[in-house]
Amino acid sequence: MNLFQIEAGKSYTEHPDQSDFFSHTHDTCELFCFLSGNASYSVEGNIYPLAPGDIIVLRNAETHHLMLKKNSPYTRITVFFKPDKDLSPELKEAFLTAFQDRPIGLYNRYSAAQFPDSHWLYYLNSICETDDNIKRQIYLMALLQELTDCFPIVKENPVEVSPNNIIKVTHFIDHHLTETLNLDLICDHFFISKAQLIRNFKKNLGTTVGDYINTKRLLLARDLILEGHNPTTVYLQCGFRDYSAFFRAYKKKFGCRPGNTKEQPHRDY
Repeated sequence: MNLFQIEAGKSYTEHPDQSDFFSHTHDTCELFCFLSGNASYSVEGNIYPLAPGDIIVLRNAETHHLMLKKNSPYTRITVFFKPDKDLSPELKEAFLTAFQDRPIGLYNRYSAAQFPDSHWLYYLNSICETDDNIKRQIYLMALLQELTDCFPIVKENPVEVSPNNIIKVTHFIDHHLTETLNLDLICDHFFISKAQLIRNFKKNLGTTVGDYINTKRLLLARDLILEGHNPTTVYLQCGFRDYSAFFRAYKKKFGCRPGNTKEQPHRDY
């Protein structure tokens, strides 16, 4: 049984520094459990305050980063997993509903109070502590099933959206990656100034609009290449206009040429 590729660990930082927690994406799913500290979590520009025991669920390509409120000891558990590409629809519904059946940057946070018992923490710790792949698979499946069961409760709560609504911009970008995108176009669409967009984007996502767009386009390109599409046509499908620029950006991000892409997890920490 090997339904998921799994990596996991528990980390403690006595004196965390915000510069170590920058905006990034993965092409894996992630479970982030906040155990101690004083911080919030940004997902696609939507900022979630964190309390001990909160779990943040992240699907592949969701942009996220930690936002420290105070330099106090910080403890977390992170589990990265990638489902088998042949996972049946029934298993996807059982295990991946909390990741796939929602808009980006919404319904990411699960509080400890939303679970009927403390089994979720036992599963997380067990995934980190065992080297037995079969046991890891079993613990992860049990945890994912609990998240699926809690998902309707999370969706019943009012949608938490950060005050400046930057998530509307990330949704717009996400739905227009294959088209022309620039600051002027985005500002005209949302009736905001360039200065306001740049400031709010940096504040909520910790990155620039241009870097955000390029990262999302590169992740889309990687998915298409893994599906068997030719890199020399994929770059146009993903909004790039120059193959040499695409080639350089792809190699810098993934560490390989587009034609050498292999099915393996890639993460930016």
